[in-house]
Amino acid sequence: MNIKDYDEEIVDNIGDKSGDEKELKKVLLEGIEENWEPFEKGEGNEELIEDDRETIISDEQELGDDWEPLEIDEHHDLIYELKEANLENKKKINEDKIKLDNDDLKKTWEELRNIGLTLKQIREKIGVDIRGTLYRGNRINKKSLKKLENLIGREICRAEKIEILEEKDRIYIESSLVTEICSELNQRGISNNKISKNIGTYIGNTLYHGYTLNQDSFEKLEELYGYRTPNKIIEPKEKINKPLKLKKNEDLAELICIILGDGHLHKKGEKKYKNSLLSISLNRVDELEYVFYVRNLMQKVFKISPDLVPRKNSKSVDIKLYGDGLIETLKRLGLMTGDKIQNQVCVPQWFKKDQEWIECNKEEWIFKYRPLLIRGLKGLVDTDGTIYVDKKNKSLGIGFRNASLPLIRDFKEMCRSLGISCGKITISKTISKKTGRLLKGYQTLIRAKDDVKNFIITIEPMKWKIKKVHIRETMKKLGSSVDEALMKKESN
Repeated sequence: MNIKDYDEEIVDNIGDKSGDEKELKKVLLEGIEENWEPFEKGEGNEELIEDDRETIISDEQELGDDWEPLEIDEHHDLIYELKEANLENKKKINEDKIKLDNDDLKKTWEELRNIGLTLKQIREKIGVDIRGTLYRGNRINKKSLKKLENLIGREICRAEKIEILEEKDRIYIESSLVTEICSELNQRGISNNKISKNIGTYIGNTLYHGYTLNQDSFEKLEELYGYRTPNKIIEPKEKINKPLKLKKNEDLAELICIILGDGHLHKKGEKKYKNSLLSISLNRVDELEYVFYVRNLMQKVFKISPDLVPRKNSKSVDIKLYGDGLIETLKRLGLMTGDKIQNQVCVPQWFKKDQEWIECNKEEWIFKYRPLLIRGLKGLVDTDGTIYVDKKNKSLGIGFRNASLPLIRDFKEMCRSLGISCGKITISKTISKKTGRLLKGYQTLIRAKDDVKNFIITIEPMKWKIKKVHIRETMKKLGSSVDEALMKKESN
């Protein structure tokens, strides 16, 4: 919201008041407050308005010693001075805001929408309504942009040039643009039924449900409309049909352990499966940041972008990759297809080393295998682990639970290799919310303050990054803090 929108109202409010510096500033701000008017419905939201109001007020408060009261009776001079100040404000505000490439922003919006995230949820996470940026080309402030980029795990292009993508088999047109095209054609006397007959397909599917158009129908719609229409290419699903030669590095070690925790893989033909598939199921509501972290990690390792497929009536989203070559590659790396519980899966030997080997190969352990093991532990705790608050003792703990006993043992041994002690392995029983069946599993806990602190600092789990604020608030309500919870008590 800009000062110039309220020039006349502010002058009227000032009237014949004193020219005293403080009084004038007070009246100026009160004038803004009294004449505050929200955007028209559909053009913005209260958060956008509040952000802009705070910007204006902070600008006025920063005038300080250089502030000089204006002559109240010089009406035109006051208007001129306010408009000059407004131009300066605009310049300052625009310096803190960034213009984004609209195509890349639409791609980001579709990624978030495809996993079932609502506009309200996005706004809560980044602090602004992105519709103004998406549909009207408004700039976005740096703080909100950083939150948005952290959310999807990549940088959004800062460019003003909008390119029209070359045509392919299936074409996607933004829903608002389809509405605009149909409205204009309706005004020309061409009904939706006539549009459908002209282009050879039912336009209602594209207009109301966001369906894509085939190449031929898209070209006919453009011809009917009379203008070139911006569009997006819908690429076919890519498959990894040949085995990959992957470098056994830290990224791969973490991804392997993520698959052991929340992943599933099967080969075409097994139990009537029609495709060879790797699928990782994650929480898209409470841990959305982690969803994009894993998606980007998979893309980095396999050099192919996975699909994000949200489950209906669920918080879960499946991150999927396809291909016989992919499954064959993962099997060579030590993973198994099928039921992980029946298979009683474990961490592959290529980066898991026991204490005896470590003692005999200290240099190789430190420079080669220790970094692999740290990232492996990160993958395990981020999927099947938890960082919790022990309210009774006002302390923090780390737990790892899985239905595979060998995997629990691997977790405990890997922690031991880093000098972190875990508790005894115990049987854990829970009731499935989905089926109501009793599920049997195993778990181990890390409770000692030094061990919890060492684990968090060494492993740097994403789970800690995501839940840190909530944990700090919980500890504060208990009259303690995270620092106190991790601090070892001094013996008298």
